[in-house]
Amino acid sequence: MHRFLLYASVPLLTQCSRCKDDPQPKTEEEKLPPATQEGKNTFGCLLNGQVWTASPPAFSPTLTAQYYGAFGREELTIRASNYRPAFDQTVYFRLRGIGSTGRYPILGGQPRYVEWRSRDMQCAFYDTLTSTQVGVVDITRLDRVQRVVSGRFAFTLRRAGCPDVQATDGRFDLRF
Repeated sequence: MHRFLLYASVPLLTQCSRCKDDPQPKTEEEKLPPATQEGKNTFGCLLNGQVWTASPPAFSPTLTAQYYGAFGREELTIRASNYRPAFDQTVYFRLRGIGSTGRYPILGGQPRYVEWRSRDMQCAFYDTLTSTQVGVVDITRLDRVQRVVSGRFAFTLRRAGCPDVQATDGRFDLRF
């Protein structure tokens, strides 16, 4: 009888040891691109709690950065588009006065703002004229020689009659 219990328990024990090796599903934050500072051309955030990244380029660039100006008149623009069928969306930052690393508020107007475009026709466009904006961009690397800009961001866009657009845990690592 004891032998029967021993042999019956062996399959059960081997099945339990397999449970430890099963990969755990990733959290939404773990699905985002890593927060690097090497110019890897990555962009992502949690947009209303869901992972949002720039789609891979097919026929046109989906991720661009430009940096120009000097002596207090510097400007950084970032455009990230996701043309995957369920999305067709674009996030656009225009950030003036970005001369060094640091924290820069987004207050829905000059000198820094963010725009949101979506295929959703009812609420297709959030900009400084149609929405209120609150957010921040932290520039963690700005290298004019290597032409790399990296950082983190978060923002909330509110527009009357439309759902809020909220980006959290945003990160970018771009060449300009």
